Amino acid sequence: GGNLVFRTAADGAGSPVEKMRIDSDGNVTSPYTTGFQVTGTSDVVAQSSTGSQTILSDKFNTAGGGGGHNIGNDYNTSTGIYTAPVDGRYLFGYNLRWETGDFVMSSYIRTYISINNGNDFQSGHQIAGSNEAFANFMPMSGSAIVNLSAGDTVRLKGGMNGGTGKFYASESSFYGILLS
Repeated sequence: GGNLVFRTAADGAGSPVEKMRIDSDGNVTSPYTTGFQVTGTSDVVAQSSTGSQTILSDKFNTAGGGGGHNIGNDYNTSTGIYTAPVDGRYLFGYNLRWETGDFVMSSYIRTYISINNGNDFQSGHQIAGSNEAFANFMPMSGSAIVNLSAGDTVRLKGGMNGGTGKFYASESSFYGILLS
């Protein structure tokens, strides 16, 4: 019934630092694995019908509260950009609160996970709306598992295409973690 423990070289105090543990039941814990869960402050961002997909994750500027974290500090709370520290397979996701103000015929809200600032809608893409009622709450969520190289960047993008609305950063979240 023992544990298998992996430690790194001694820290400043001369003690080895535990980096990974496999317990007798097969559970693996690695407390230093890069990952984040962030929310916004009280930002309510008006969205107009530009049709362009702007970065939303720059509004996710706090890793505090509600289980938030930024292990490895690879998520930049000023820019809203995560930079992969190593090659690997990563999971990213988001939960957003939108409030539509005024939709026009065939209008919509789009959100997606952008890799290296791309606009290809390949990861975690969601699109919602069309002729929604005034002041309608519209939750959106998405997730994706992606292969990244060290130095690749990830951000959340989205926006309105027709009409107006609001994005509530303080009631939304963005997250990611290295899987393998």
